[in-house]
Amino acid sequence: MILCSQAKLENDNRGINVKRGHKNKCQIGIRPGPAPMGYINFMKSNRIASVGLDNERAPIVKEMFMKVANEGYSGRMIRKWLRQINFKTKNDKFLSLGRIYATLKNPFYYGRFKFGSKFYKGTYEPLITKQIFDKVQVQLQVAPRQWNKQLFPFKKICRCASCGGSVTAEIKYRHLKLGGFNEHIYYHCNRIKDLECSEPYITETELIKQLIGYIPLLELNNEYLWNEFKEEIKRFNHLTNIITKNKADSVELTPNRRKKVEVMPTAIEN
Repeated sequence: MILCSQAKLENDNRGINVKRGHKNKCQIGIRPGPAPMGYINFMKSNRIASVGLDNERAPIVKEMFMKVANEGYSGRMIRKWLRQINFKTKNDKFLSLGRIYATLKNPFYYGRFKFGSKFYKGTYEPLITKQIFDKVQVQLQVAPRQWNKQLFPFKKICRCASCGGSVTAEIKYRHLKLGGFNEHIYYHCNRIKDLECSEPYITETELIKQLIGYIPLLELNNEYLWNEFKEEIKRFNHLTNIITKNKADSVELTPNRRKKVEVMPTAIEN
């Protein structure tokens, strides 16, 4: 027991010493751990690890920030550009979209870094200025979307014929010269599996025409449909029995949260 207690005490002291060392490095402006993309780790003459610019990748990372800040590039456009110039990480891998966004949102590149829950000022050479970083953050902001606000009936039953990805839909409005506008619904590949998918857009009217052509080729499983129908009838009867056996006052109904519509009184003819 004495030996185990001494071993545990030694391990606890090592943990405390490591945390103290990390805190001291942060206070002198050196972030512990591997350097982010565009920087490399090296050892100083006093045996203290530090970070410096990676001459091969630092110019490319800086160009990423400049393209987003000055030319309005998005994350997908940056990924396409990096693959065109064959830019890869130290592990010989292409940058993923999530890694690109994480890089563009990392304050390390303008001279500050976060370790734990605190921010520290670094002593290394920054790649960009604080103004460029703030401009990039504004450019990356997108308006919040309301998902499933509109229902498109063929979104879940269709797949892209070229890449096998799912299909999405959107509404386009065309303004008319004489006033008003026309509304059109287009279906297209969401390009998640293949960003360069060449499948064109298709209108909902044309999609319905193509689906009608496949109806004679469909074969329904009558046994499966009949079993599903009987199962639904069984659920309905079960719910009906529960409601009829209980008194109306004892049944707790779901409250209606919709606003009450005031009905204006109408005149009564004599």
